[in-house]
Amino acid sequence: MMWSIDGPMAPTQRFEPFSPIEVLDDYDGPRLFTLSDAEGELNLAYWSDSDQRTSRYVVVPTTLRIINGLKNGNISLHSALNQPRCWLCDVTHQGKLTACQRVEFEAIPRDSLPTASAHE
Repeated sequence: MMWSIDGPMAPTQRFEPFSPIEVLDDYDGPRLFTLSDAEGELNLAYWSDSDQRTSRYVVVPTTLRIINGLKNGNISLHSALNQPRCWLCDVTHQGKLTACQRVEFEAIPRDSLPTASAHE
């Protein structure tokens, strides 16, 4: 069973289809990638946890500047994910988005996020 935190459920349609635009890290499937939401806004998705049926992603709005900073090593992944708007999206291993929840970034368990560097 995956961890849970309080937060309002959001319509899954916001992030459907849950399909990568650009995969930034691929290890047994996409672990870090960009995707568009229903409004065409660029988002960053980070694989956080999984169980036998579902993978959980932290999804935040992003910009090309942030994505380029990640690629160049000028921005840490933790900083890129620490945004005012944040969702947890649960996706089956077959790629179906089953749940989406609006959460505060600070409420996500630390061991479910990349480590923050000392200068952040």
